[in-house]
Amino acid sequence: MATFLSKLFKPKWQNKHLPTRIEAIQALNENSDEDQQVLQELASNDPHHQARSAAISKITNSQFLITLHGKTEADDLKRSIESRLQQLANAQSLTLFDLILDANLLAEMIIKSEQPDVFINGLAHIESPEALLQIAQQSKTSRMRQAAAELLETEQHLSSLVNAAKSKDKSVYQIAKQKLNRIRNELKQREMHQEAVEKILSELQDLSQTDNLQLYDAKLENLTQRWDQHKSEASEADQARFNTLSEQCKQRSQQLKHEQEQAEEAERLARAGGDEQAATLLLLQDTLERFQQQVAAPQDTSALDALIKTQETRWLEATRHSQVEKARAKQYENMMRTLRHYLQALRSLNEHQPALLQSIEQFGQARDDASVLASCTKQIKDCLQQIDWPSQFAQPDVIERAHKTLGKSDDLKQALAENAKKLQSEIHTLLADLDKELEDKQVKASAKLVKTIQNKLSKLDGRRAEKFQPQLSLYIKQLNELRDWQSFAASPRQEALCLEMERLADTALEPQVKADKIRAMQKEWKTLGGANDETLWQRFKSAADRAYEPCQVYFEEQKRLKANNLERRQTIIEQLDTFLTENDWDHADWRAADKINQRARQEWKAAFPVDYKSNKPLQQQFNALLKTLDGHLDAERNRNHERKEAIATQAEALIEQEDLNAAIQSAKELQKQWQQVGITAHKVDRALWKRFRTACDAIFARRDQARNEREEALGANLEAAEDLIKQAEASLTEHAKDLNALKKYQSECRQQFKQLQQVPKQHQAELNERFQKLMDTYSATIRGLQNEQLKLGWEHTATIAEMCRNVYLQHQTGAVDREQLEAAEQRIQSSTEYLDPTLAEAMRSLWIGVKANSLPKASIIDAADARELCIRAEVAAGIDSPESDKELRMQLQVSRLSEGLSNKAKHGTREEQLQTVLHDWYQKVGPTQSEYEALELRIQRCVATLFG
Repeated sequence: MATFLSKLFKPKWQNKHLPTRIEAIQALNENSDEDQQVLQELASNDPHHQARSAAISKITNSQFLITLHGKTEADDLKRSIESRLQQLANAQSLTLFDLILDANLLAEMIIKSEQPDVFINGLAHIESPEALLQIAQQSKTSRMRQAAAELLETEQHLSSLVNAAKSKDKSVYQIAKQKLNRIRNELKQREMHQEAVEKILSELQDLSQTDNLQLYDAKLENLTQRWDQHKSEASEADQARFNTLSEQCKQRSQQLKHEQEQAEEAERLARAGGDEQAATLLLLQDTLERFQQQVAAPQDTSALDALIKTQETRWLEATRHSQVEKARAKQYENMMRTLRHYLQALRSLNEHQPALLQSIEQFGQARDDASVLASCTKQIKDCLQQIDWPSQFAQPDVIERAHKTLGKSDDLKQALAENAKKLQSEIHTLLADLDKELEDKQVKASAKLVKTIQNKLSKLDGRRAEKFQPQLSLYIKQLNELRDWQSFAASPRQEALCLEMERLADTALEPQVKADKIRAMQKEWKTLGGANDETLWQRFKSAADRAYEPCQVYFEEQKRLKANNLERRQTIIEQLDTFLTENDWDHADWRAADKINQRARQEWKAAFPVDYKSNKPLQQQFNALLKTLDGHLDAERNRNHERKEAIATQAEALIEQEDLNAAIQSAKELQKQWQQVGITAHKVDRALWKRFRTACDAIFARRDQARNEREEALGANLEAAEDLIKQAEASLTEHAKDLNALKKYQSECRQQFKQLQQVPKQHQAELNERFQKLMDTYSATIRGLQNEQLKLGWEHTATIAEMCRNVYLQHQTGAVDREQLEAAEQRIQSSTEYLDPTLAEAMRSLWIGVKANSLPKASIIDAADARELCIRAEVAAGIDSPESDKELRMQLQVSRLSEGLSNKAKHGTREEQLQTVLHDWYQKVGPTQSEYEALELRIQRCVATLFG
């Protein structure tokens, strides 16, 4: 017996009967550590999935659930685990991504979820690219797959996704493809930058070791500028290497220059036998021979000026303590004079070259305009006169062109013969004007008129021109006399100009400003007619030269800058040409090509200033390359314009589509297509965008209108629901004691609430909760009233039963009181009105049998049976029995359990079980009054427990 009981009373969660196990699992306490151990054991090892799911639903250890999920293969159990994890996360105000750190588990949950979009906001918490790749390939919704694809960053994973999504998932494929192309382009750009960095460092390494000084500084400057364009991509080691090599190059440049100067000087001294005077003369002779054989470069002006000054100082030092031979002194003076003349000619050439070139070009373009030809010829002659290029030196190209142009002017004189008469008339007029200006002592105007007359005379043949020569010679003599007088008068101003020039030489100004001031004073000096005093002129010239020295350095730097900019432009042309040649235009990255187009223009513009003449062919090449690139880009833009035109037309057609949801979805798809279209012309794109945006706005305006109407309807439904709840609350208060009215109104309220239309989502849960609480209150109130009726009915039943027992006992003793019998008859008659018909009929039958003393044996019980009924009532009511009845109660429970296991019977609720026992109890008589009273008290306690 003990073994049987131990097996029978082992924990119910170990019971072989599945419903019993599940019921026991549900009864376990979630807050108990011991019960949690039981739940974990069941969740891991129970043979039935239902029991395991029930255990999982009560486990609070999230880490155990995560581990169990990895070990479990059954999909239904995995879903149970995932649902429980979601509940635990919500209870802690967390997301699953905060609770679960296993990226693979999260990925599996998202992929298998029926609503994976609920996870989209936390997707960024997943740091594992493998998990994101799995989601992007296998998730059930396109939105989730796209979001996962957006989070992938590595080339390897994006490449895998492109291969997997191609021809299967267009949107994911496009996202992955674009990101992959961007990564590869960035990688390619970094490689190109790195190659450029390596090339610059290699060239800088070679430059730091070369002995060739030609364009050394320009090359170093060019490498420095190229480095500035790429240094943001260089590593710290590369930057340090560049700094070291750059410094070595600077030191190398200074060292080589110094060594070259020393070598040249030593060679000259050697050639002169160590004689400084002879070395000086030798250097001057070499310089003269060099410039006599080749044309000087623009940068040679400052170098020649420096050479003259250094050799002057050197000559003075060499002759300070030794006598100079007359031949040497004369040779020195002649060479220095020649070099100064050449230096002055170089400066004048630099100053007048733009005007000279302009006059030559105008001469070539105006062969039919005599006045322009004459003017150009005069300007060319004036420039040549101002330049005064020494004949023994190699002539620059512009001087040769000027002489050729003047030679051509003789051929044009024949064409001007027809205008001789007009010219003679003009000359007569000019001579009269000259006479008047000389009388007024206007030197400048007179000199101008003389030049004009001479210019016009040059256009006449000799015979006609000779007629005017005597008179013109007289006027020129008068002009020279006037100049001599004016020269004397101009000396004070020339003295002032010398002082101003000397002050300017000692004043720090911007180079361009200072050069302008120097030219202005030189121009004013010329307007004063020059100086008869050579010392005064030398003083002015020396001050001007000294003032111009810093300007010369500035202009030299400008020339170097122009040379570097030319190199930069040449590089731009080479890179652009390579791009145009090597790019696959059938599969081009058009956005990158458009950026290259813009970048090339920007860099070309930034490489300024440049030498106009040298830049002209480069500009033509650059324009041709841009024209080719623009042709490719314009063709692609036109194709994209057609695509956007088609998209805008489709969007306009959607405005009238009846299916609004389909129209909105199509509009969104068109918006995605619009974004995916490549480069377009800004003006055309804005016009098409305006059309497309207008159409989309119209479609979404319909949606907004429908949404507003729906919100109005939802608002009306919400008001109706609120009114229903308020009416139900009022009815509950009004009929709080009317059981039938409460049942009826509860049923009507439930029916009306089900028939309510949809309400706003944000109010749905609250509204349902309020209504459910109200219905729960109705149900509680109804149960309370029902229990009161039940309690009252059983109280009347107990009264009837007590009278029946009393009469039964009186029959047993033979002492029946007829008056009491009649009184009991009336009381029983009134009490049965409170009972349900079945029980009332049963109690009347019991009374009739008792009164007639003819009860069936089934209605008569002994004390043991009565005691058993009382224990059954206590079991049904769930209350303890007295200590003396504990053993009997256990036997009854075992017997009842055995019947349940064999018959699989269901005994109903506790209330139903108790009412069944009460029917038996109150329809039985037999024990003595004292036995009944003790048991009746226990029965009434059961009634009060369940129906109180």
